[in-house]
Amino acid sequence: MSTKTGWSTPKKTLIFVSVLLTTVGLYWKYTQHTVEPKKKIIILSSIGGGGHTAATKALRGYLDQDYDVKAVQAFSEVLQQKDPIALLTKGAHNSVEFYNYITYKRWFPILMFMRNAGRWYFDTYPGHVEQLIYSYLEQKKPDLVISVIPMINNMILKAAKELDIPFLLVPTDFDYTAYIANISGKTYDKFYLTTPFGSDLSKSQKVHQNLPILKENLILSRIPIRAGFFAEKNHSKIKKMFSIPENKPVVLVMMGAQGSREMYILAKRLRTIETPAHFVLCLGRNKSLQKKINKIYFPNHLSVTALGFTDKIPELMAISDFIITKPGPNTISEAMQMNLPIILDKSATPLEWEKPNFELVKKYNIGMTANSIDEMVFFANDLLKYPRRLQAFKKDLEQLPKVNGALKVKETVDRIFGKKAKK
Repeated sequence: MSTKTGWSTPKKTLIFVSVLLTTVGLYWKYTQHTVEPKKKIIILSSIGGGGHTAATKALRGYLDQDYDVKAVQAFSEVLQQKDPIALLTKGAHNSVEFYNYITYKRWFPILMFMRNAGRWYFDTYPGHVEQLIYSYLEQKKPDLVISVIPMINNMILKAAKELDIPFLLVPTDFDYTAYIANISGKTYDKFYLTTPFGSDLSKSQKVHQNLPILKENLILSRIPIRAGFFAEKNHSKIKKMFSIPENKPVVLVMMGAQGSREMYILAKRLRTIETPAHFVLCLGRNKSLQKKINKIYFPNHLSVTALGFTDKIPELMAISDFIITKPGPNTISEAMQMNLPIILDKSATPLEWEKPNFELVKKYNIGMTANSIDEMVFFANDLLKYPRRLQAFKKDLEQLPKVNGALKVKETVDRIFGKKAKK
């Protein structure tokens, strides 16, 4: 009688499962140790004005996937201890909130005083501010610092240099003099600067030779705008989404992130336009203004869409024939990318840092500057009545080189960390 030798089926199964689990465990352990954590990036930003926030969002749209990115309000968070409004109100309010309020009220002399007072303080007591920045960066230990704000970059650079952290400065104004003010000293090979299109119109261009930066770290770029401005658009679908008629030219009107009070006056004056048109009025978060505008009567040949806050600006610009807007560099950059002629509002005395924006529009023949609300309406009527003039602006817009500023920053960050560009 013979006896069977070898392993039984249950024993074979048990061994197989054990080997499999061991293999999976070793693989998990190996991958956990070999996958490097994402590099930490801090973006020093500000909610003052809206442009810095827009640029920060644009940058994060490209950086968040590959990096651990944190946006920080530099003036109201990092420097809160030195904020005079925060000190006076015991933290209930801050200087950035006050800045936005007086901007909304168009109290520009107070705005200029506030800016000059800030410059004086930062120039007179740089050590106080630098110590706060140094302490913050030392605590957070980022692998890279990006700044999209003006006035304190000399102190950010000094702190970054002492901590041996790369520093990338991304100005969000065409005249970025305030961004590079007081930056000096020995060359720091981990200092990088993007220079926006149109900087040849400003004083900024003249001081490059004095900056402590390697030539290869000076990057000609654009003000960062969202990826949506570079994507293909279905015009018919967009018009259907917003109930915009197909058979009328479209005029986009944007008068500031908070929906300026002047929008109501402009909306009433637009009723005098003689040529059929559809107006898209972007009112921001001002709900009371939206209610008032919805009560305005427009003649039959004119129609209106009054929008509250929307993130569909790329789509609205794509279907528009021209835009009436404040002289903000972000909106101008977006319109340039979309080949959208511009009527710039100059009804108030322009701020010092806004002047190059008007010069840019004039130099490149991409629109007009209106010195009053009546002029805005006159120019709008003229462009609607004589399409050839509109086409001349569009032709010059199409000749301008198109560069994705946010993508340019992403490529620079990849280079800083030694990553190969994706094909």
